[in-house]
Amino acid sequence: MIISITILRYLYMYKLECRQVGFDCSHTMTGNTEEEVLQRAKEHGTQVHNLKEGELQSPEMQSKLRSLIRKTD
Repeated sequence: MIISITILRYLYMYKLECRQVGFDCSHTMTGNTEEEVLQRAKEHGTQVHNLKEGELQSPEMQSKLRSLIRKTD
């Protein structure tokens, strides 16, 4: 049985909910990899929550964000 690449990508997507990070925000970042999710979190954090890029790239914040990323159901 051959499963299409589109279905496989959906099955293995990752997500991060902004409220899990500590913001009162319903935004969810998704991506095919953890790196994509982290990039989207950086964009969202700087554009919507006025965070500085350096804050998001600190080892502590990167560790926190990575620990909150989950595979989609």
